[in-house]
Amino acid sequence: MTGFGGYSGLSVKNTGGISLTVDFTVDDTNPPPNTPVTFTATGSVGVGYIHVWDFGDGGDLGIAEDTATINHTYTTQEVVSVELWVIRVSDDAIGNRFRENYIDIEAVFSYILDTYTGGTLGLSLRKQRVLYSGALVEIRRSSDNATKDFFPDSNNALSLNSEDGSGTTLSSWIGSDDGFVRTWYDQSGNGYDAQQTTASAQPQIISSGSLITVDSKPTIYFDGTKHLVCNSFELIVDRILTASVQSVDTPTVEGVVYQVSYDISGSNRLSMGYNFSASNEMAIRLSSGDTDSASYSTTTRTIITADANFSGNVAALRVDATNATGTASTRQTVGNYPVIGARGDGDFEMNGKISEFVVWNSDQSSNISGIETELNDYYAVY
Repeated sequence: MTGFGGYSGLSVKNTGGISLTVDFTVDDTNPPPNTPVTFTATGSVGVGYIHVWDFGDGGDLGIAEDTATINHTYTTQEVVSVELWVIRVSDDAIGNRFRENYIDIEAVFSYILDTYTGGTLGLSLRKQRVLYSGALVEIRRSSDNATKDFFPDSNNALSLNSEDGSGTTLSSWIGSDDGFVRTWYDQSGNGYDAQQTTASAQPQIISSGSLITVDSKPTIYFDGTKHLVCNSFELIVDRILTASVQSVDTPTVEGVVYQVSYDISGSNRLSMGYNFSASNEMAIRLSSGDTDSASYSTTTRTIITADANFSGNVAALRVDATNATGTASTRQTVGNYPVIGARGDGDFEMNGKISEFVVWNSDQSSNISGIETELNDYYAVY
């Protein structure tokens, strides 16, 4: 017989007319990239046999003599088929086993604040830094107002399998209750947590025991009467990039998604809102008055970046990696503290959902495209 898994460099003539019964197992069918995977042949294998492996990733064949096990490392995310050929040395008898779509290599998890360093504020329902060991959110349970922190699950994101640090899962703790966000923890390392201590103003994250999601990813729901406040937050340079993953449920009703300040006096502020001066328009605005906007008539998840240069009085908006071209404005900024889901004074609360919000306190103009791609790779927006 000629060829092993399409590889023509090896040939064996089956002179014995014997077909060997062979199979194989693997220690992990869903491995992360760059992690050795152990394959074990079974049946007529081992000493006195040559084992030829096609691992399905286009790399070299694996050849093992007199041993039924072999290791292989996959380097990229993909689904591969695996094929094993076994030859008995004494009489050239052969056996074959093919498993289609057998190994599903995980995607490499991207940590946005490690890839694009210098983040000042990082709020997300996924892990943003590999060294971040804290909780993602503090949740209030509707039935008794008890609160508890919950950490990333084994997939580095919030799920009902997320635990509280003591082995209690979110699913078992929340039951069939609703859940509300009391604290959205800052992962930047600066401790600028977004909080809401007033129960009636806390945005919702769980409905009747199920996470609120958009396109299967968890999100936080602001219903037009909710917002979070970062009480200790001051930017120290005049260049800011914000990136947010959001959806607006009622784009024809005015709301503000966020406001951040350049200095604690509030003399320089950046806000993003919608439907202020034009229906179905998303816009950003500096406190000095410079604006940029784009059409926003959809309620699906959207990735928005805003690049603000206070000294140059320039604000640039991008929606799903496309430069904005509109001329609409948004509500005038007020107040001194960053607010998520409303204007700086808590007014004009948004009706929609936010999954991630990041602020870089530096010039990130060369990284905007990469940041948008990283977010899109995870959220699959466009």
